[in-house]
Amino acid sequence: MGLDRPIETIVGTMGRFDGKDITSYLETYKAEMLMRDIPEERWLGNFVRIVVSNIHNKVLQIRATCPSWEELEGRLFERYGLDDSLWLSKREFMEWFELPRKGRNTPSFL
Repeated sequence: MGLDRPIETIVGTMGRFDGKDITSYLETYKAEMLMRDIPEERWLGNFVRIVVSNIHNKVLQIRATCPSWEELEGRLFERYGLDDSLWLSKREFMEWFELPRKGRNTPSFL
């Protein structure tokens, strides 16, 4: 089975990987690969196809040192995992959004 369909689905759903929200991105990528029954050894080489150009070389360098998907996933979390802390959950946003306008101050997590 070719990888064009799962790659299109991931890019259509999440956009290209830009180093942000890595947890959701990798969960979506992994779920799509599993659902489409793509062999894990093909996940490695094809992940770089969906990375934005400004971090593409960094991801290629990380990829070159990782013989398995598990290792690549770990290294990507090490490199880009801190960006996850900058993202709001939908629940956090909705809680802030539903505050009365008069008392709504920009929370520290924004």
